[in-house]
Order: sequence, then structure tokens, then C-alpha cells
Amino acid sequence: ITKLRFHRDNFDIDIEFTTPVPPIVGYKRTLMTRNMGFDQQKIYHANFSGKLTARDGTRELNGSVYMQHICLNTPAIPWLWGVFHRNDGTYFTYFTSYLSRHIFRRNSKCRPKWDNKMRLLNKNLNYTPVGEKTKRFKHVHYKVYRHENGFPGFEVSGELGDEKLRVKVITIAKTTYTFSRWKFWRNRFFYNEFPSEVVELEYTDKNGKVHKETGEDWNGNCEYTWGTLLN
Repeated sequence: ITKLRFHRDNFDIDIEFTTPVPPIVGYKRTLMTRNMGFDQQKIYHANFSGKLTARDGTRELNGSVYMQHICLNTPAIPWLWGVFHRNDGTYFTYFTSYLSRHIFRRNSKCRPKWDNKMRLLNKNLNYTPVGEKTKRFKHVHYKVYRHENGFPGFEVSGELGDEKLRVKVITIAKTTYTFSRWKFWRNRFFYNEFPSEVVELEYTDKNGKVHKETGEDWNGNCEYTWGTLLN
């Protein structure tokens, strides 16, 4: 059993969960060159329980958790990433790294006119219904859009034979972590994290039946980064 505690001022969270076994726990090494690459270790999904204590009292918590640990020795370039869980244990993830003018951005302000002017380097969209193997979709397409609160939203679609998946998410808040170091010049990298909600999910199964959801049972998180960071 894994136990975690987050504490700051009058805000305290205690949770615990049983570490799952493969294939939910994943390890992967990716080499970009002979000596440069990154290692990833992930827990894609686990159920947790615990409690939250704040100024207004204590309440019980129940939900699902995604965790990852990444160690890299490569230059960091921008990416789009998201992970979402449904209440029954189903989850999906997407990820792509990209090249664009975003690597030259020097502050954390979002610029909508740059949103879709990217050269995508890899395109991942994975969907894991509860109790089934992960479906790794091909022919993946990404779109960044803006909604009323000014934050970015993301739409991702892909195909796997006769199966299709399209998801649309909105972001509801933003936290930015800024990394800076000297390497030929002052590198700056902006790691932007967004608590997010699914607003549309459409899955077409092998038999051609379309399953549509409006997202009430989903929770998740998105990342949209820019800048560059050299080792």
C-alpha cells in the first residue's frame, strides 16, 4: 500500500492506494540518440481513499490516481499531454511533442494565434476501457481551441481499424512552473498545467456502434508547455 500526504498551512490531504501490477504499472526507456533519452515509470490508474482537512473541517475522499516519474538527459521541447479517468476505472491519455515558434516564447502568457501552428513529432492517443487491454489509436489528430474563460481547450481523435475515438476537453484553471538556466543563452521553459473536464467523448466500436458521453463521469488534467531547456 502506498501512502501520500500533502500539507501546507491549513490544508492537509492524506491518501493511500494499493500499487497495481502490470500492465497498469508501466516502465519505458526511450533513446533519442545513442546516449541521450529518458526513462518513464507510470501508474496509469489506481483507486485511492483518504481525507482532506482544511479550515472548514474534514471530509472523506475517494477517487482515482495517475502517477509518473520521468528522468531525462535530453533538451526539453514543448508538448501537449492529458490523462482522464472515468468513475468506473476507464481512462484515456494523449501525448505529442512539437516544434514551432513556441520554443522562442519568453513568458507564460497564452497566445491563441500560435495554438495550431505546430509540427507534431509524435502522436499518441490511448484508451483503456475497464477490464480491457489498452487501445493505441493511429492517424491521431490534435486541435487547440479557446473557450470563454480564455484558457485553451483540446480536441483529439484517432482510428484503430474500424474503431474510432474523439475527445474534447476544456481547462478550468492554470498553474505555471518556470524553468530557467544558462546554456549558450538563458533558456526558459514554461510548464503549464490545467485541471480539466471532458465535454465530449465519442467512441465507435468494432461493430460500428457509436457511444457518446458528455463527460460528467470523467476527471483529469492537461499540460501545454512552451519554451526550450538545454542540458
